[in-house]
Amino acid sequence: MRLRRRQERRGAIAVEFALTMPLLLVLIAAIIDFGWYFNQQMMLLHSVREGARTGATTSQDGDPLGDAEARVSAALMEAGLDASAATVTASFSGTAPQELITVSATLPFQPIVTLVPLPVSLNGELTMRMEDQPD
Repeated sequence: MRLRRRQERRGAIAVEFALTMPLLLVLIAAIIDFGWYFNQQMMLLHSVREGARTGATTSQDGDPLGDAEARVSAALMEAGLDASAATVTASFSGTAPQELITVSATLPFQPIVTLVPLPVSLNGELTMRMEDQPD
């Protein structure tokens, strides 16, 4: 009698496992993809911040916009992201002594698992006040 109950229970466990395993796998895939997405987004924002900081501290006699864009690309490469696929722009706004530099970047996102729909691009933008401004 006991042996029969144990065998019946084994069948129920197998059915429960078969029903819950796909949901568990989708949940694990979602965790992996969201983690990958947020990691890349954080690295992109860090790179944009590095570029804005470089542009804000570069002398007006130099090329702050070009330096900022180059620093974003270099920071993306240091982070292990594809800098050649990124679209980086830098621009000035305002007038001295409140001149601002805005750096933005867009990078295509490639999910690892692709079971969960996520945005297809990563975007980052940062504005800083220029430090070396004519009086």
